Amino acid sequence: MVRTRTTLVVIFAALLGGIAASAAAQSVTVTDLFSFSSYALGNSYATPVQSRSGLIYSNTTGSGSDGSLFDFSNGGVTTYFITFNTIDGAVPSPHMLLGSDGNLYGADLAGGTFGYGVLFRLTPAGKYTKLHEFNGGDGEGPFSLVEASDGNIYGVTKGGAFFPTLFKYTPAGVFSTLYTFDNPHGVFAQSIIQAFDGNLLVTSLEGGTNNNGTIVELSKAGKVLSTYKFPGGVGGSLPMALVAGSDGNYYGVTNSGGQTTGFGYGTVFRYTPQGTVTILYALNSPGTTGDGTYPFGIVQASDGFLYGTTTAGGANNLGSLFRISTSGAYTSLYSANAAIGDPYGAPMQDTNGLIYMAAIYDGPTNNGTYHSGYGAMVSVNAGAPAFAKLVQNLRSVGQQAQILGQGFTGTTSVTFNGISATSFKVVNDTYVTATVPSGAKTGPVVVTTPTGTLTSFPNMTIR
Repeated sequence: MVRTRTTLVVIFAALLGGIAASAAAQSVTVTDLFSFSSYALGNSYATPVQSRSGLIYSNTTGSGSDGSLFDFSNGGVTTYFITFNTIDGAVPSPHMLLGSDGNLYGADLAGGTFGYGVLFRLTPAGKYTKLHEFNGGDGEGPFSLVEASDGNIYGVTKGGAFFPTLFKYTPAGVFSTLYTFDNPHGVFAQSIIQAFDGNLLVTSLEGGTNNNGTIVELSKAGKVLSTYKFPGGVGGSLPMALVAGSDGNYYGVTNSGGQTTGFGYGTVFRYTPQGTVTILYALNSPGTTGDGTYPFGIVQASDGFLYGTTTAGGANNLGSLFRISTSGAYTSLYSANAAIGDPYGAPMQDTNGLIYMAAIYDGPTNNGTYHSGYGAMVSVNAGAPAFAKLVQNLRSVGQQAQILGQGFTGTTSVTFNGISATSFKVVNDTYVTATVPSGAKTGPVVVTTPTGTLTSFPNMTIR
């Protein structure tokens, strides 16, 4: 059954030195696309990823099992590809990526021959291949991956008994460990992204000053270039994943901090290429009501706003979905309820404009405490426009750009900041490739289709 809920909220704007409320209101439509079918397959905190075919892929960690991989359509039709076991890998990481070869890449935090996790590849046909089994010495618990502009996959292990590591996996199948973190540089690594300048940015949940977490910039050779150490208190602590913003800055959330006393309920922050952090909003600051608490992750959508999930707080203390501008104007969009479930994963935006997020424990409660459901995949219509998604945002003249979207059949042109591509190919209705033309500069990629244009978000960086 598809369940839909529309909710009205009051906008709260974060101002320097205080909080001010706006009388404006927004409405969003939240739809339970499908509920997970069993205790073994249920519960996900993964961020979904869009494929070339238009299908969305994600995973579950399971309960009393080792998790699963599945895909689903915009209508909620679901296919399970893999049910994990300790031999092939167990407990998939919430981060997967679409590679430039059309395959999906992911990691299992445990399992494999040595029990320390597995790097894997999944083809569009559902073939699962173990690429590397971690042995502890090269890392424990692979957690987050990125394909860089050089075609290599870089990743971080979360760590545990061992410190986190930065590793590289080449298209030829060569694995190497590039750097081993320590407490000053971060433990329990959470995410890795490629920076606008081509380097790598890694967030760690703990380590640094008083174990409040870090952001470390490294070269692709594994050299530490800079380290930001979260101070705790009003400066935030326990940073989650970073996202690259359309304004040339980076944005993220801390799962704690933001208050002068106690642990705090989390923050939304901006991180500049120069290494400066600005707290945009502290959740549940004095004088606010209705905020969620303990944010999990954010995404910047095609309307320019950042959308994030919290795992608690809101009207029902079951978590929430919020929206915030890059200047700090905060809106609590949706308070989770037992029927649809508790948001428990960083959201993603489909090129059709919808936002997807995972929820856990949907359904009524048993004895007023435990939910009877196994979790759900939820779509959110916040009015953000359809757009073109770049598989890689950092390209050079002469390189191939890969573009996801919809309605591409019959495309007549692809432009890079106004410069027409002399070579492009419509592979299918949801996937186009184009060669970056001579003279192209950093800016939007625009695909002209028979029904209109789709503009990339964020812009493509040309280097």
